[in-house]
Amino acid sequence: MFRAHLSLAKDDDIEAVIRSFKKRAQAFKGDQEELVHRVESTLREFTARGEQLAGFGSAFEAKRVLTGDDFHIVVEVNFGRKRGLISRLIAALRG
Repeated sequence: MFRAHLSLAKDDDIEAVIRSFKKRAQAFKGDQEELVHRVESTLREFTARGEQLAGFGSAFEAKRVLTGDDFHIVVEVNFGRKRGLISRLIAALRG
């Protein structure tokens, strides 16, 4: 089973996160193009909403789990709220 955990914060480069996921998705045995499309559209949707709310001074956190018979992907975004040291360490270890 293909598993991935993606985290995106306000100052992160979404294009770099997508490129990194595309490389990791090469290990996926199913429809890689569809999987990348689902993850990319989720990230872009969350980013657009997060930037919109951050512009008003609001914080935005969201998590979506994409699952199928042969994959499990967690996509998380955090806009407008600083992560603590432990959260940053965990995110760094997850890659």
